[in-house]
Amino acid sequence: MKSTPKRTQIRVAQLASEGKSSRDIAAILGISQSTACRLARASTNTSPRKRMGRPRKLDPYDEKYLCRLVSTGKCGTAAEVQRELRNYAGIIVSTDTIMRALRRNGYRSYLKKKRPQLKKTHRADRRAFVRRHSSWEFADWCRVVWSDETRICLKGADGRERCFRRAGEPLRDHQVTPTVKHGAGSIMVWGCMLSSGVGNLCRVDGGLDAELYQRILDEDLLSSIEWYGLERSDIIFQQDNASSHVAASTRQWFQNNRIRVMKWPAQSPDLNPIEHLWDQLKRTIRTLPPAKDLDELWEQVQDAWGSTNKAQCLDLVRSMPRRLREIRKAKGGYTRY
Repeated sequence: MKSTPKRTQIRVAQLASEGKSSRDIAAILGISQSTACRLARASTNTSPRKRMGRPRKLDPYDEKYLCRLVSTGKCGTAAEVQRELRNYAGIIVSTDTIMRALRRNGYRSYLKKKRPQLKKTHRADRRAFVRRHSSWEFADWCRVVWSDETRICLKGADGRERCFRRAGEPLRDHQVTPTVKHGAGSIMVWGCMLSSGVGNLCRVDGGLDAELYQRILDEDLLSSIEWYGLERSDIIFQQDNASSHVAASTRQWFQNNRIRVMKWPAQSPDLNPIEHLWDQLKRTIRTLPPAKDLDELWEQVQDAWGSTNKAQCLDLVRSMPRRLREIRKAKGGYTRY
């Protein structure tokens, strides 16, 4: 089909907007009436249609202000945004309207993540850790023996808080709830993990001082290394900076046993893949019938720990380069891990 010149299409649109009929347009431009009718109809279809329904109460500038309230942490709920808009901007809208506006701009309501507080020195140490290990390959991470303690309660804790953030963006300070420690009605355990699988799990009764920690290293760490047929000189041991871990006598123990210890940044559980094993273990226990006492809880913990397979540990070790990238992206701040 022969196309109509662009100049003719524009002229048809102009005459149609002036109210000319298709017969008149055809006579003026010297084209067929069917062509004039088709072009006139096409020009009217491209014109903006009149909006139906009630106009939005929030204009683009209002929505920009609303997004700034939640992105800076000034407001954490739709009700708080509603009060802020009413008191300082004179805008009266419902919380449903606010939620719709936030969704249009990519915000969703999330539970606040629980993370240790990060100070300026902690962030600098985390960035330094990334620089030291940025050239590490998978084989290097497989040499690491990861360790940690955790507390497991007879009853889980509640107290959830919500906040707004965009999907995929780094965690900020106002999007985190500080970690809460639990006392009675719980047991503390120490465990270690390798790329080959989990090591020994030890129940810690009472406080963990340097003497007890070294006994755990003697009995559980060394036996885990021997179980997997590793040489002490080939491994790198990871631990956090708890007082019993960094005591002078503990450092001497590592020297006497020829075990290299990784320099670890404080307040960085998100860098330790064993934290995810703890989370999986606790999720497993929550699916079981509630334990009657701490001894029964310890039996459940041992069974859940023993059911961990090598593939889970290997996947967690493979996540280390991604964790480093997250730290670099957050400039030493909070990550999604």
